[in-house]
Amino acid sequence: MSVTPASLGDSTSLSHDQPASRYWAFQWYETAIFVGLDLVLVGLCFWWIQGRRRRGRVGDRDGPGRGQGRPGRRRYAPVARLH
Repeated sequence: MSVTPASLGDSTSLSHDQPASRYWAFQWYETAIFVGLDLVLVGLCFWWIQGRRRRGRVGDRDGPGRGQGRPGRRRYAPVARLH
């Protein structure tokens, strides 16, 4: 059994081209979508980091949340800092 273009049907019905006059409009739409998604992701990253800092998981080693009697955690000797 061989496949021919005629057996596949009319290929022009599968493609919907846009006029050339709309090219830049579509470029701007796409740019706006990606910039919007980027801003959302950057905002989520800042929100995530700030929340972790408030809970004492990122940042200063002696910050809030350290050594407050969490069960099952080992306490290590402080590391000497060379300032």
